[in-house]
Amino acid sequence: MDKELTPVQLEILKALREHKESEVAETWSMDKFYNEFHSDIEKNEFTRSYKKLEYRHYITRVAEVQSEEGFGCYEITELGLRYLDDIGE
Repeated sequence: MDKELTPVQLEILKALREHKESEVAETWSMDKFYNEFHSDIEKNEFTRSYKKLEYRHYITRVAEVQSEEGFGCYEITELGLRYLDDIGE
């Protein structure tokens, strides 16, 4: 947890935490988040951002369902929740 996350990575983690706290049955779609994300971030930069979160074990893939972008569905891990708590988010 010594590495600082980018603003995009923080937004992904916060959105995943909100989804987890809402306790809805549906999976959280990275595709839907990207399509609704209010930013001019390029698809490849967005992909690098969430893949780094996955590599650091802050998020985990939970479903193999993919749309045309192919991002898939994810959930936040305990490590990701702890990171947000540690930085006061």
